[in-house]
Amino acid sequence: MSKKHPDKNTDFDKADGEEIEVEIKMPESDADGEEVDGDSTAEIEGEQLTEEAPKSLEEQLRLKEDQYLRLAAEFDNFRKRNARQFAQIIESSQADIYTELLTVLDNFRRALEADNGAADFESFRKGVELIYSQLNDFLKKNNVEPFDSVGKKFDPNVHEAMMTVQTDDHKEDTVVKEFEKGYKLRDRILRHARVSVAKPSDENQ
Repeated sequence: MSKKHPDKNTDFDKADGEEIEVEIKMPESDADGEEVDGDSTAEIEGEQLTEEAPKSLEEQLRLKEDQYLRLAAEFDNFRKRNARQFAQIIESSQADIYTELLTVLDNFRRALEADNGAADFESFRKGVELIYSQLNDFLKKNNVEPFDSVGKKFDPNVHEAMMTVQTDDHKEDTVVKEFEKGYKLRDRILRHARVSVAKPSDENQ
């Protein structure tokens, strides 16, 4: 006699007649249809966050460092520029004062060079010499000093030609005489020397 097979859709019965329910969990799949384990997904996402966070912090630190270096360089340039401008302002102010003092110094020098034969001239001369010396010391202390011109080649950067002198005793374009001495404030020309300049005599031209 043929065996009777149970229907596939019928529930399995226990020995005591109770129904057995079977629950089957299907694995999750990703967008490509690949099966993805839940624990594996969480682990991968955690690793990605761990890798991305340090990179993000390093990038932020690098940007902040670059900003700091740029600001430091800009501030240093600003400080140096202001220091140069301030020094130029001070030097310009000093130049105006010293130029006025030089006129006084010239007058004293002329008085010293004069000799009127007066009986009290010697005492007068000593007084003027004292003032002249004090003024020179003051100028020297403030980096203002005269420079020599006689016998040197005429240089329009430091000399102002007041006249030319025909002579064979000096080479052409040589300074023959100083009418007013030239002065320097450190390396800067404070006042040009006013001079006469040699030129060949007509016979040697």
